[in-house]
Amino acid sequence: MKLLYISIAAMLNFGLVTCTFQNRTTFLVKNSSSSTITNGSLSINGYGVDVGRIRPYDSAFFVISHDSAQLNNHDVTIFASFFPEGRAKPIYQLYYTDLGGTPSAKYVVTIVSRDSVNIK
Repeated sequence: MKLLYISIAAMLNFGLVTCTFQNRTTFLVKNSSSSTITNGSLSINGYGVDVGRIRPYDSAFFVISHDSAQLNNHDVTIFASFFPEGRAKPIYQLYYTDLGGTPSAKYVVTIVSRDSVNIK
């Protein structure tokens, strides 16, 4: 009987963990440029997180909870903005889809140069 309770508790715990991981979006930010990124931001439908310093050819992970983002069940807007060191204006990229209101579980944001950024 004790084994049954342990099995049920393990299955419930796994279900909660699985649901938790599906309720967020992870951003991998890769700085493929030779410029240091001094700061920036990432956002889903207007809810954003700050991005700190990213050295040349380095990467960083950021997570946005779907509970924090204002999801509307019909479209998703991802916005990335970064300030390369020594540049007064930011580089930015917008990703928009109207195929569904839920963002993907993962996006890769690549800073290609001090003038260009891509989101996939």
